[in-house]
Amino acid sequence: MFGSKFWETAAESVAQKWGERLFSPALFFWALGVVLAGTRAGWGPMLAWLQARSEALYVALAVGSLIVVVGSAALVEGMQLAALRWLEGYWPRWLAPLSRLGRAWQARQVRSLRERYTALARRYDHLSPEEQAEYARLDAELHTYPDESRLLPTRLGNLLRAAEEYGYRRYRLATGVIWPRLWLVLPEETREEITAARARMDGAVRLVIWSVLLAVWTLLAWGMPWWVCCGLAAVAALGGCLACRHLGRMAGLYGDLLRAALDVHRFTLYEALHLPPPASPAEEHLIGEQATMWLWRVRSRGVRFTDA
Repeated sequence: MFGSKFWETAAESVAQKWGERLFSPALFFWALGVVLAGTRAGWGPMLAWLQARSEALYVALAVGSLIVVVGSAALVEGMQLAALRWLEGYWPRWLAPLSRLGRAWQARQVRSLRERYTALARRYDHLSPEEQAEYARLDAELHTYPDESRLLPTRLGNLLRAAEEYGYRRYRLATGVIWPRLWLVLPEETREEITAARARMDGAVRLVIWSVLLAVWTLLAWGMPWWVCCGLAAVAALGGCLACRHLGRMAGLYGDLLRAALDVHRFTLYEALHLPPPASPAEEHLIGEQATMWLWRVRSRGVRFTDA
């Protein structure tokens, strides 16, 4: 009974994974490539060649097509982390000048937002409903940027870095240090929500990658009517813009969940580590820094354990 249930569950998981990869943007990508190739070479000669082949070739083509679609989807899935790092602005040294320009642009954006926010705050009691809505929007947006000295050259990078640094700014709990420990004590529902948000963000990254790859077909369309090349370029550009906007929204949701997990469950982490929780908000920084340094640097100064 146990063995059959295990293999049934494993088969369902594999089938779901294959299904997700098969019916993904990879299918549209390769279908568009086939249409372009057939249009360029002529459908008549291609169909005549296929009709002269055996059934074994049809089976081989079907299996090969399945492998190409699923394999390319898996390849893009493996690229998503590296692509996310690029989209965040973690670029190699030879792009340092571009990185400096991006950070300068982001700094100007932050200063502009802060100046407008400060101007509204000075006359908060006399704001119109529209200005109150703008004030609330600016307040929320400014929280999605890290300190100016820690800015990255892209909006996405700053959105995620602000979420990553929230724990240290607020509680002196370094997210990179305490997050693996916190994850182990989070409720199952919370972990599922964070995992789902991360999966949606990764899916948006894959859409960005496929939008970039879609531009490759413009080379295949070279020499065809101009409107075909322009149409492909427009589809790739529009798809990339929409995918980037979707990625920004998903990253924002993911960052909000990271913050909320720290806000709600940090005391559970203290309890699991047998460390005393802060007795008041005034002690948050002291206790948080002691816990971080103990876990990361094994510095025990000021650290004391509670009863097990």
